[in-house]
Amino acid sequence: MLNEGLELALTMARLNHFSHDYHIKTVRLSDLVRQVINEKRRMFIRLHIFPKIEVAREAIDVLTDPKWMHFVLEQLIQNACKYTSQMKKDAYLFFYITEQEKYIRLSITDEGPGIPKQDLPRIFDPFFTGENGRQFAEATGMGLYLVQTILTQLQHSIQVESVVGTGTTFHLLFSKVTKM
Repeated sequence: MLNEGLELALTMARLNHFSHDYHIKTVRLSDLVRQVINEKRRMFIRLHIFPKIEVAREAIDVLTDPKWMHFVLEQLIQNACKYTSQMKKDAYLFFYITEQEKYIRLSITDEGPGIPKQDLPRIFDPFFTGENGRQFAEATGMGLYLVQTILTQLQHSIQVESVVGTGTTFHLLFSKVTKM
């Protein structure tokens, strides 16, 4: 928990100089997801959460900064695992990568408690912890704020849908890479 808090603090400090600290390039989205999952494997094993990746096709690339997207994925995965583990002994965390006409969608679906409807409009506000943060786990209220801030800086977007008692899905939307 100390390392996670330190990482959040350092990320907040770097956001003030975001334009000096990013490098946009073509990234194979499935590879990045697998890399973060692999780095978090001990957490998955300890919490009995099984990641499952489904891709429309393996060669789906996005234009993004891999370091910042790595942080975004870490935050979403840590949140999903933290809350899901409070609800189930064994659970899945699903990653779906699909192509739409104008964008690439990465959906991350957990089997956690879901986010109460009244909390949904505020989950990206700084320091907002919501009902689940107070009830289930330690929460700073900064993770999702940083996720949205970073995605906005990278010109990506995020959407969320949630059903209490069933789980939550975060959709990351990337503009489609067009050939020149």
